[in-house]
Amino acid sequence: MILLHIGFVATVSLIAAWIVPARRPKHTNHPTKSRQTVSIRHDLARLQTLREAWLSAKTFPAQITALSTFICNLDYAEYPQELEAKLKCTHETLVRKLTAIAEEYCSQLHEQAHSNRVAFHQLMLLLEGFSDTGRALRNAQVHVAYPTDWPELVALHIEDPSVVDFGRSIPPVEHLTEHTFARQVKIAIEEGNVIQALILRAYCKADPSKRAKLGHTHHAKLARVIEQSRRAQTVAPAA
Repeated sequence: MILLHIGFVATVSLIAAWIVPARRPKHTNHPTKSRQTVSIRHDLARLQTLREAWLSAKTFPAQITALSTFICNLDYAEYPQELEAKLKCTHETLVRKLTAIAEEYCSQLHEQAHSNRVAFHQLMLLLEGFSDTGRALRNAQVHVAYPTDWPELVALHIEDPSVVDFGRSIPPVEHLTEHTFARQVKIAIEEGNVIQALILRAYCKADPSKRAKLGHTHHAKLARVIEQSRRAQTVAPAA
């Protein structure tokens, strides 16, 4: 009887254990102190290496690429605030530094761009985010303003520019009202303004409805303004 009783109790205990799962340890969203310390130490070592690469860079493109990489790695770190404290810098100060370097580099290219087509194309690719340096700035969400004379530089180096070539120096085509477009066409033709004529022709290429509303006569007059300017070598044709 005793053996039967013991067997019955053991069977019941096994069934109960199967029905009621064992209590699981509580999970927390807060990492342990040791895990946080290891993560910070690992990220700090990588960021210090990236900062040294930036500080040792000699050229503007190298500085921009290295500093952008440093900023992006700091942003994506698990504990950015703790890392900022250890590195004695902040995201905002680094972005301001990167912006200042980028503006100085653009200023250097801009000075050369009037007489140097290579410098012009380097500046254009940077501003549009198509070069390695431009992509580095875009990754760090740094935007450099176009030079105020950018349309003149485009007209100087590109024979038949598009709205992409003019970039953010002109309003987007979709923001141009019919009334504003017609008024600019009238002024460009009356004043023989080749820069404005090139911009308007670029708008027509980007939006066929603009070309249709312009009409053949006015489109021909814009083309004549551009042709006469090219002939007089006021604007140098592209090679």
